Amino acid sequence: MKNNTFIIYFFSFFFLFSYVFANEKALVRLKDKTNFIVDLAISDEEKRRGLMNIDRLVNTNGMLFLNKRKKIVNMWMKNTYINLSIIFINTDKQISGIKKGTKLSKKIISSNKPVIATLEIPSVCTKKLKLNIGDYLDWEILKYQDFVKIIKSKETDKFPCVK
Repeated sequence: MKNNTFIIYFFSFFFLFSYVFANEKALVRLKDKTNFIVDLAISDEEKRRGLMNIDRLVNTNGMLFLNKRKKIVNMWMKNTYINLSIIFINTDKQISGIKKGTKLSKKIISSNKPVIATLEIPSVCTKKLKLNIGDYLDWEILKYQDFVKIIKSKETDKFPCVK
């Protein structure tokens, strides 16, 4: 019985750990020099899953969806338990639209214009970061070791959206 309990705990920890660190991370920079960390969604599977089935953010402020080329993006909030701002980013890395995503809604949220990226962050964080249409932002993919250093150093300024 002890072996079974150990195996259950081991695999539970393994799956939890792999989920928390599975996504690549990006450091998003705003014009006012604010930096914050988000998960990256690059593959079709990562984009399909997005922030679904997550009731709170841990070690991330949201998710950045990157497109291979500009396109009109349609999203929804099915199985998403956090109210989000859906922020559409054009080829100039400028915010071209901000729409409210209501948790668990099946309503389609469209970029209306072609975009190269979409950023999902908690609605309250959009206000906190003072994001507006026309603002510029940039991002870089974080190396795993750099992300671990940030976590270990407890740089809380990189997590303005996490309670």
